[in-house]
Amino acid sequence: MRGIGLILLLLFVPAGARRTQSPLGLVADALPRRPVTTKPTLGANLSAVVDWTREWPFVDIMKLARPWISQQWGAPWGQGPALRLTPDGWPAQLASGQYVETLIFDNALDDSQTSFPTGHYNLYYDGQGHIRFDLGSATIVSQQPGHLVVNVPPAPNGIFLIIDSTNPANPLRNVRFIMPGFENIYRTQPFHPLFLSRLTNLSAVRFMEWMMTNSSTEQAWADRPTPTDYTFVWRGVALETMIQLANTLRVSPWFNMPAQASDDYIRQFATLVRRQLDPSLSVYIEYSNETWNGIFAQNSYVSKQGLGLNLSQDPTLAAAYYTAQRSVEIFQIWQSVFGGAGRLVRVLPSQAVNSWLSERIVAFNNAYVSADALGIAPYYSVCTDASSGGWGFLGDPSTASTVAAMSVDQVLDVELAHIQGCALAMMKSQAAIARKYGLRLVAYEGGQHLVALGAAQNSAQLVNLFKAANRSPRMTALYSAYLKNWKTAGGDTMVHYADVTAYTKYGSFGSLEHQDQDPSTAPKYLALSAFAAQNR
Repeated sequence: MRGIGLILLLLFVPAGARRTQSPLGLVADALPRRPVTTKPTLGANLSAVVDWTREWPFVDIMKLARPWISQQWGAPWGQGPALRLTPDGWPAQLASGQYVETLIFDNALDDSQTSFPTGHYNLYYDGQGHIRFDLGSATIVSQQPGHLVVNVPPAPNGIFLIIDSTNPANPLRNVRFIMPGFENIYRTQPFHPLFLSRLTNLSAVRFMEWMMTNSSTEQAWADRPTPTDYTFVWRGVALETMIQLANTLRVSPWFNMPAQASDDYIRQFATLVRRQLDPSLSVYIEYSNETWNGIFAQNSYVSKQGLGLNLSQDPTLAAAYYTAQRSVEIFQIWQSVFGGAGRLVRVLPSQAVNSWLSERIVAFNNAYVSADALGIAPYYSVCTDASSGGWGFLGDPSTASTVAAMSVDQVLDVELAHIQGCALAMMKSQAAIARKYGLRLVAYEGGQHLVALGAAQNSAQLVNLFKAANRSPRMTALYSAYLKNWKTAGGDTMVHYADVTAYTKYGSFGSLEHQDQDPSTAPKYLALSAFAAQNR
C-alpha cells in the first residue's frame, strides 16, 4: 500500500462479515503442526520503471522512455494522428506532418534536481529514419547511419527524443540509447553497476512494480512484455530481464502473478523461470498484489470472482477466499513445472492490520497446506491510537494543520511510539497466525509510511516536514528498532518498499532518493544495509 491506499489499510472486514458462516471447518487444536524455522533476511521492492524514475536499472535508457506521444506540426501537444506501431512498439509509419516524441528522465516532480548521468551517450538504431532532440535536452555531436553520438547536458527537464521520419519499408527501430562508458559492454552487462551495488546482501528482490501488477489486465502469454519491446514503460519489464537480474545479484526473485492471468500464462511463466533461473535460487510466488485493497482494480476482480463462485455472499470475504483459492491453483501449476515445491516460497497475502482476515485466507479450504508463508505489509506511521488523531495517521487531512506545526523530532517521537506499540503488536498478531498454521511470516512490503493524504497533500509545510523526517539521522535508529522488532516478533524475509524513489507529496519511500546518492547521507539505507549484512 502506498499513498491513498493507506486509508484502506484501516478498513477492517465489515462487522457483518464476522457473523458470516465460514467454510473453514477447522479446530485450532486439531491443526497439523509443521515446524517453522525463521531466517530474518532483507529484500527490496524495486521502484517502478517510469520515465521520471530516479533509479538507473539499465544502461540502455531507451528502456525507461515514456510511451510514444503522437504529435502533429502546428497542432496542440499530444494531438497527432493515431499511432501505427510495429509489434515491438516502434513507429511503423508516420502520416504527413506527424512525428512521435518520448521523454526519458523526466524531472516533473516537486524539485529541480538533475538526477541522471550527463555526457556523451551512444545511440544505435536499425532501419531508416531521422532522430532529433527537443528543448535543448541533447545535442547530436556526430552521426552516421545507425549510430549517433549525443551530448546530454545537465538539465532539469529530462531528455526529449523525437522521430520525425521513418521508412515504412524499413522502419527506424531497435533504438539503444547507451549511457556514457557502457557502449562496449551493454549487450552482456545491461544493468548499471551502481544500481547493482546498492542491492548487495539482499535475499530477495520483488518485481511487483516492474511487472505493473496493480490493476493489470494481462491474461494471455502472447501479451506479455518481451525483451525487444521498445520501452519497459509500455507494458512492464520482460521476464527474461528480471531473471537475468536475479541471476546477476544471486538473489531470489519475487514474482507477482497477474490477477487475470490464464493457467497457460502461469505455466509458461514458470517454465521460463525454471529454464533460465540459476538452479541454486529459490522463487517467491504471490498472487497479484494486495487483492484486499480497494484502490486497485484487482480487488474488485477477485471479489467478483469469489461472489460468482459463491465462495461467500460478503464481498470482502469473497475476495479473500478467491485470493486463497487462486493462489493454491497457481502454486500447483508452479509445482508441476518445477517438479515439486522445494525451490518455491508460496506466499498467501493478507492485510497487515487484520489478523482475523489472515486466518480466513490461510485456512480457507486448507490453503495453508499448499503454502509456505503468510505475507503482510507491516508499515509503521500507522496507528489508531489517540495520539495520532483522525484516521490514525500523521498525514490525515483532519490533523494536517496540527501535525504541520510539529518539529521533526516530534514526528519521529510519534513514529517511534508506533514502532514500539501498534506496529509491534501487529507483527506479533500476524506471527501467531503464521505459527498456528505452520507458515513463515514474510513482509512483501514494509518500512515507514509518512504520507500526506487527500487535501493534506496541498500543505507544503506538512509535505516538507515529512521529507525532513525521512532525511533525519534519527531515521536510522527508528529503522533499526523496527527491523529488530520484526526479527523478535518472528518475522522472516522483510522486503522493504522501496529502493530508490524521489521524495514528493505522494510519499518518501525510497531508501535512497536518487541512484547516485552518497549512502552516508541516506539514513534509511544505512539501517537497511546494516540489517542485510547481519542477517544474510
